[in-house]
Amino acid sequence: MIRKLPFFLVLALLASFANPIIEASKAPYSPEQLFASSEIIVVGEILSMEKAMMASDANSGIYLWQVRMSVSKVEKGALSATEIITTFNTTDGSTMILCGPSQFPIPSTGDQVKAHLEASAKLEDGTTVYPVLAPNGYAILQKTANSGEVVDNTPLWIQLWRTIRPLLPVLLIGGILFGWFRMQKRKRSEP
Repeated sequence: MIRKLPFFLVLALLASFANPIIEASKAPYSPEQLFASSEIIVVGEILSMEKAMMASDANSGIYLWQVRMSVSKVEKGALSATEIITTFNTTDGSTMILCGPSQFPIPSTGDQVKAHLEASAKLEDGTTVYPVLAPNGYAILQKTANSGEVVDNTPLWIQLWRTIRPLLPVLLIGGILFGWFRMQKRKRSEP
């Protein structure tokens, strides 16, 4: 029993690395809070969506989404442009609401939305963008039947790593168990 204890402790330690870290959520705004907190409120159609990784750590990556939108109506604030770029962040490109400025729901290309926006900001490349209030700054008014694709500007090696990483604990534990069973089989077959 004592010889097996370290083996199971090692397995438990390896399994603990596989569990994701749970982060606190930010409560969604009420309709009144959305209106009061927005600098600009616009209604329009989502024309295109792009995402790119901004930062990464051992457990997750933070993506910046740039959403091109045609504006058909301005409900609050002053905006003369008929096409704008709105932005929001997500963790691992998911729709989960995590600590920080994530979005839910995330609209699709072709959707009619009402966007509750902060004041305009400039990206490093000089592009003017309008950050969407998080976590529920988009209200989807009409879903499109045929959503367009999201352009993912994340490097391929990072996409592959994110795909393979959840399997690593299973492969590691499987390899250890396979080696242990082979060792036990050899011990039994020795004279």
